[in-house]
Amino acid sequence: GLRQGVFMMTGERGIPVEYDYTLNGGKLGGTTMSQILRDGEGFKRAPIGYSYDRNLNPLHYDQMMALTKLVATVQDPKIFGALGQVRAGEDVNDYTKRMATLALRMGKNIPGFFKK
Repeated sequence: GLRQGVFMMTGERGIPVEYDYTLNGGKLGGTTMSQILRDGEGFKRAPIGYSYDRNLNPLHYDQMMALTKLVATVQDPKIFGALGQVRAGEDVNDYTKRMATLALRMGKNIPGFFKK
């Protein structure tokens, strides 16, 4: 589903244990979306040399980019618009669950992430 689209790391032969949601869902999923979006923007501004606190954000670069893409996608007025905005203090688990629930209830696809 939705989390698989975010946490599967294409191009990797095997997902390193620290980035595997099935093994570390609590740690990865407990990361605040605001931290991920902040670090994602940091990487966009300075692709080489940007460093971030892995204690605050244990996600892999690919996972961060997938989440930032998800946020941009669901904020499209044709998808969820303002309902797709990240809430204050919302973590990955809560955000992805909320987006999947909205998609199911509204009967919408999230291109690249979720198909009804």
